[in-house]
Amino acid sequence: MRQVTVTIMDDPALGDEVMGHLPQVPDHDEIDTVEFARQLSRVLFAEAEARGEKGVGILDIYMSPTIEWLGARPADDALRMWGGRDLVTEESEAHQERYRLICDRAYRSMMGRTRAGRLSTLYQAALDLYSGTTIAKRDWTPVRKRYLEAVTPVFRFAAGDRLVLLRELMATSSFEMLATMSTTTFCITGLDDDGEEERVMKLPLPLKQRLDGYLRLLPSDMESHYHDYIRHALSIIDIVTEQPAG
Repeated sequence: MRQVTVTIMDDPALGDEVMGHLPQVPDHDEIDTVEFARQLSRVLFAEAEARGEKGVGILDIYMSPTIEWLGARPADDALRMWGGRDLVTEESEAHQERYRLICDRAYRSMMGRTRAGRLSTLYQAALDLYSGTTIAKRDWTPVRKRYLEAVTPVFRFAAGDRLVLLRELMATSSFEMLATMSTTTFCITGLDDDGEEERVMKLPLPLKQRLDGYLRLLPSDMESHYHDYIRHALSIIDIVTEQPAG
């Protein structure tokens, strides 16, 4: 019997997740979306490998197939020209948007099942009710939402599923620490059971870009001020104290 070797670039997680959201008997377009998700995953892993990013999973390197992301790829790129149509053209807009929405939903679903994702959901619900800020609501709402969207995958990468460390990082990380994480290597302490191991890490490019998106959202010269409201809000939220470890 011929032995088949499966590489990390054959990781089926994203495609399998998309398949799991389809009807029991999917039609041609739905199967096509699964195949697009599988190709997207292969491309993302190949690019991560080319950047020298080791030990990553799809949640660490996921990039939404937006029209901007596809448009930055070569004109003959297999994803951009999926199904023989250029997905960045106006005529293909509906197809591109369908692929994006379904792949993004699969990513969010996968992230939501991790400890970091569940913790983020609890924090989000609490922040929705938090009113102890003098920042205008129109400014506060996008900042708090972007924060959790950005740091949930970042700190999951840094801390894994270590709940105590995840909570500490998500609720107490300073603006300066986030800025360091987005630009260079950083140290995380507490990766073993005794909390003594220190590991030097560098974010995969997609996580760096997520974090950069949050940092750029903060008003110039007011970055620490806005971010400190996030930290203060999370520091007084105790609904996660009894968060199950499973």
